Amino acid sequence: HGLSEGKCLTFGQLERYDIAQWVHWVREHSRVQRPIALYGVSMGAASVLLAAQLPELRDEIACVIADCGYSSFELEVTDAVRHGTNAPRWLQKPLARACVRILRRSGLDFAAVDTTPGMAALDLPILFFHGDADGFVPYDMGKRNYEACRAKGKKFLTVHGAEHAVSYYHDNDAYTKQATEFLQDCLARHGFVWPPETDEPEK
Repeated sequence: HGLSEGKCLTFGQLERYDIAQWVHWVREHSRVQRPIALYGVSMGAASVLLAAQLPELRDEIACVIADCGYSSFELEVTDAVRHGTNAPRWLQKPLARACVRILRRSGLDFAAVDTTPGMAALDLPILFFHGDADGFVPYDMGKRNYEACRAKGKKFLTVHGAEHAVSYYHDNDAYTKQATEFLQDCLARHGFVWPPETDEPEK
């Protein structure tokens, strides 16, 4: 985020439009037009999935990588209260409902940050990562997004034993191999080779 403006996160509701602006900026300022891939982790994963559903990006995105993103943010809030606090069980549901009410009053549209409803309409390759020991965004949410996706090029990698947002570190070899092969395949469909075939030394 750095020095970007704003007082709060909207969990993908507005962030997806930031991503769209980045894509448009890249298109306007690139001398050579290359395929664009979106990649996000956790809230970032949900944000790139929501951005890919925007009509203005329909023909701009080559593929998406979504690592441990949530499917329903309302369920995510409920689950986070249950697993992320020391509140007694009898207090967890009322506390979760209070959190949801506060977020709604702050302007958060829960329907707008649910990624699953629009997944079926996406016709581009998507690679999903999720650790099956994720105690913050449940593994089932990642699977729910994957199953809702109807794209032919979709893939899912379960990282066994990985907690939230650490799949890359937990099994770096498998993660890197899957992501590299996925990106190479997506770029090849657009006529590009990556890494580029050149005799020049890497900078």
